[in-house]
Amino acid sequence: MHVKRLDAMEFSYERDSARFSVVEKATDALAGFISYTHLEPRMSTTIGITIAKPFWGRGIALDAQEVLLGFLFEELGVRAVHLWTHSANPRAMGLAEKSGFRVTGRVREAMYKNGKLIDTLVMALLREEYYRAHDGLTDRLPSPVPLPSDRS
Repeated sequence: MHVKRLDAMEFSYERDSARFSVVEKATDALAGFISYTHLEPRMSTTIGITIAKPFWGRGIALDAQEVLLGFLFEELGVRAVHLWTHSANPRAMGLAEKSGFRVTGRVREAMYKNGKLIDTLVMALLREEYYRAHDGLTDRLPSPVPLPSDRS
């Protein structure tokens, strides 16, 4: 089912959303897709990633996520990036945490999966957190609101 879904997807780019192919460099094989949606210019967006199971554990998802985050923070100037997952998906949570995301919301028992009620999680990465974790990068955009260190 997932392979058919991946094969049916196409590249897309709109002002408020985009979907990009994720390709394994060594083989040039389509490994999955990564996207952002609901872009609120200079404020926030939501990302999603789908990697086909044969490509799991190769670092492809982390590379794709880091490239997209760089684009969103450096080029589009967003303040926050969000993603949604669920409490029974430790791989997705671990991937998000590697890039600095933290759980910021929990919808308790929002899903029923494999005979169990599980929570839906919202995770977020703020602009300041992204730049703190990437020493070689400098935030070139002023904050749209005064940060605590900017107040007199």
